[in-house]
Amino acid sequence: MALSSYQDLQATVTRFGKRPDIADLIPDFIALAEVSLNRVLRTTQQRTHYSITPTTACVSLPTDLCKIVKVSYGGHPLDAIPESRTATDPAYQQDIGYSIHGGKLFLQVPSLGSVLRIEYFQELEPLSDANVSNWLLEDAPDVYLYASLIQLALYIRDDARLQIWTQAYTQVLNDLIDSDKDSQLAQNTPLTMKAG
Repeated sequence: MALSSYQDLQATVTRFGKRPDIADLIPDFIALAEVSLNRVLRTTQQRTHYSITPTTACVSLPTDLCKIVKVSYGGHPLDAIPESRTATDPAYQQDIGYSIHGGKLFLQVPSLGSVLRIEYFQELEPLSDANVSNWLLEDAPDVYLYASLIQLALYIRDDARLQIWTQAYTQVLNDLIDSDKDSQLAQNTPLTMKAG
């Protein structure tokens, strides 16, 4: 069983699902799996950054943003301004930071002209006929497979297979997350020499 491309994944989901009559819906199941994965997956491979020198206090967020890790301006970290504060609140006038509303980041800084850096987790690049693979399909095709099979089981209302595939999905997803955490620990642990 090869799972190295979008077409391979579609064929495998069809084969595991044993429902060739709904093969035309498999791309929808994969797309729904990606939506679900974007809500829970936060790995090293997804971490990236976006830098800009804004000319206004309002900056459009990257379209592939899943979750912000940190924001800095002019090399200094910024905190999110609590939503409970409004422009009429005297404390709000003193705040330095940022807020997010409707896909936009609003800066509250003394002056513009410095570099704004947003570190964030990006969404999965969706699979399609034009984009036949991404990092997740390459690193953990089983996660993709079981996430898609869950969507198939929901569609055909097969509770027995839903339970089996959900258990398998949970296991492989946790394995992926644990492996990512282990690799981060290994990268952040200094090497030490031991006397032989």
